[in-house]
Amino acid sequence: METISLKSIRFNSFDEQAKLVGEVQKDALSYWTTFVIDLLDLNKLLNLIQKNNDDSDVNDLIQTADFVDFTEYEINFDQLPNSSIHKSELDFLVDHQFKKQIRA
Repeated sequence: METISLKSIRFNSFDEQAKLVGEVQKDALSYWTTFVIDLLDLNKLLNLIQKNNDDSDVNDLIQTADFVDFTEYEINFDQLPNSSIHKSELDFLVDHQFKKQIRA
């Protein structure tokens, strides 16, 4: 089964998309990838991560950086005990095309 171990999510106050970074694992193979989701789907994703980590509060992981015209947000999942999601749980993102980047 294919799982995605999320490492971070980045977004800002003027864009309509969020950038996710994670490691995809399938059987013995794994690769790092970056993909983009709409901010409309970000809440669904955060709720899914929160459901897998009852003892932690995902909102406490949000870091902000204020600039003159916008605010940058980053969520690091290094402190969470379980940041892995089965790819089948991301069916609500089916309209989005994942862009896979394989790096040596």
